[in-house]
Amino acid sequence: MSRRQHFHPLMPSLAIGCFAVVVGLAYFVVVDAAEAPVRIDGGWSPWSTISSPCMRQIADGSWTLATCGGGTRTRIRSCTNPTPQGLRPKPCVGEDRITEACNTDPCDMTWSDWSACSANCGRGNKRRYTLCAETAGGNLTDCNDLGLTDQAFEHIKECNTWNKNNCSSPCSGYTCMEFANCVDVSDDEDPKVECVCQLGREMNAARDGCIIPPPKPPTPRPIPTLAPAVKMATTAVTKTASTLLIIFVGTTLFLFASLRIFDDDRVIQMNMEIALILAHIALLLPSMHEHKEACQVISIFIHFFFTACFMFMFLESLHTYSLVAFVVKKNGLLTKTQNVVVGKLKSIYGLYICNVKSKAHLGAGARTKKKKNVKRRKLIKTFSSFCLFQVGAFPWEWFFSRSPST
Repeated sequence: MSRRQHFHPLMPSLAIGCFAVVVGLAYFVVVDAAEAPVRIDGGWSPWSTISSPCMRQIADGSWTLATCGGGTRTRIRSCTNPTPQGLRPKPCVGEDRITEACNTDPCDMTWSDWSACSANCGRGNKRRYTLCAETAGGNLTDCNDLGLTDQAFEHIKECNTWNKNNCSSPCSGYTCMEFANCVDVSDDEDPKVECVCQLGREMNAARDGCIIPPPKPPTPRPIPTLAPAVKMATTAVTKTASTLLIIFVGTTLFLFASLRIFDDDRVIQMNMEIALILAHIALLLPSMHEHKEACQVISIFIHFFFTACFMFMFLESLHTYSLVAFVVKKNGLLTKTQNVVVGKLKSIYGLYICNVKSKAHLGAGARTKKKKNVKRRKLIKTFSSFCLFQVGAFPWEWFFSRSPST
């Protein structure tokens, strides 16, 4: 059997079908390639060679041409080399303009005059600031107003306008705390005030209020002393004077007693002389500073006798006045016994009052000596009761029962 006899009849049709498939595939590939979109990323153009004018922003927010003192100018570029094209192209990356400093040479500048002091009659501040010109040789104005912050400076210094003679007192309108008064203590440099407490009050530690001061301890009283030479001379003079007085007054007393002159006038004078002699005898006693109790007893006697002497002087003046003024015709206002009793009791009572006052004053500063003060108070009460008994129990009716002699 021959080879042509073994060729299958469907093979030509199969070959034609395969060719058609290959041609179709090639067509679709060519068409898709022709219709696919193109993507072109953007690129920057060169920077512009012509820049904007040199400008500067001033204080009000506006812009002005800057010929000095620094300004800014701007150069630009565009995303046109190439322009972004196609499907999702990449844009240009970066700034499309830049700012450069220009005309940085400083402008003309000078200091302004000093301003007035900020304080009236006191310490304050003066200030001055820099003035700048927009152009060389131009008008000068505040550098801040021109936006020249790098050349804007301010100078501040202290000033004092206080004048003690021309300015009003700082106490005017100044109020101190309660119980205090404002005192002007200004000097030539500054106004000053001081609040001084009044009405016996004193300033507290914080100096913001006046308080009643606490009671002060009693001032210690040292025993008065004299220089040895002065003390010797003083003692000699005192003792000599007391001795002479005792001699002369005693002689007078002896003479009137020898002559038995005891009328109303003489009785008063006799008691006065006796009290004076006894007081000076007590003064002639030796010093007993080391014996406190004895010294106190002598001091009491001296005060009592001198008080009695002055009391009988008063009774003598009363006796003389009653006769001179014709209150009575003779013998005086009181009898002999009345004059003696009144003079003695008045002296005792006056001495008692002084003693009570002095003991009360000393007792206020010596509260720790309680037992001793109790004994003293008992003694004073006993002495007081005796004196008051004598005065109260004395028949005052008898004092004035004797009518004046006619």
